Amino acid sequence: MRAIIYRRLGGPSVLELVERPIPEPGEGEVRIRVAVSGVNPTDWKSRSGMSVGALVEATVPNHDGAGVVDKLGAGVTDLGVGDRVWVTLAGMNERYLRTVQSGAVSVRSRNEPKRRLAGSFEPSTAHSRCWLTTP
Repeated sequence: MRAIIYRRLGGPSVLELVERPIPEPGEGEVRIRVAVSGVNPTDWKSRSGMSVGALVEATVPNHDGAGVVDKLGAGVTDLGVGDRVWVTLAGMNERYLRTVQSGAVSVRSRNEPKRRLAGSFEPSTAHSRCWLTTP
């Protein structure tokens, strides 16, 4: 799959398009087929070095986005294949990503009627639920 990464800190010129293997979810993880991703101030601040130290590995930018769970790792019980999710603090600038199940918030169940995947209401509600609920 294709992904945007950066290996050094700097402006937009440090971004590279690379080929990476499609990740397999490990125990307690889900794989998400990314539909949309967004650039936040944290993205350009991290890339420019304003909010992080030295890079230890290539980084995929874009911390927020949405997609569909397409594969489950062992032990995942809160999400299912086909769930539409909002994800934060994950590199979203690639076609597939792997994250822990708690890092993906369902924005609708598989049984609800189809509706917009991303919008101002659903992601903000999901985000607030992350901080207001306990496991």
